[in-house]
Amino acid sequence: MTGYFIVTKDSGFNFNPFQGQKTPENMTAEDVKLAQNDLDQQGILLNYKEKGYAVDLLDNEDVDGVDAIQLKITITPNKTLYYFVDPSNYYIIRIKTVSVSNGQQQRNSTDYYDFKKTKDGYMFPYVFDNITFDNIEVNVPLDDNLFKPTR
Repeated sequence: MTGYFIVTKDSGFNFNPFQGQKTPENMTAEDVKLAQNDLDQQGILLNYKEKGYAVDLLDNEDVDGVDAIQLKITITPNKTLYYFVDPSNYYIIRIKTVSVSNGQQQRNSTDYYDFKKTKDGYMFPYVFDNITFDNIEVNVPLDDNLFKPTR
């Protein structure tokens, strides 16, 4: 089975057959709006003030034995990210997301491990949560059909 989450600046779709979905569903306008920062290829922190975000330094927090630097990034009144940064190398090792969508508060946490350089020299986590990548390629051509829902 393959599930996916597709978001563009105007629309979005999700498909999660693992939870019994039979067909892709359109995202609500509110969910599409909340996901817009996911399209930011520069990253949340680069030029954060110009993007209208607020960043606060919080107390460090233990993340699997690492005394991680904790940053609170307020994207909108309905979406806040918490970045946990390893002070030895400044890699983001955990991201917690707290958002309110369609009247419901949602919380998500993702851990990042096994950082390696790609053949092009970019550093990426090759493991996040329970997903492992064997290879990561950067700047490869993509088929536009990847951004359309399929079954």
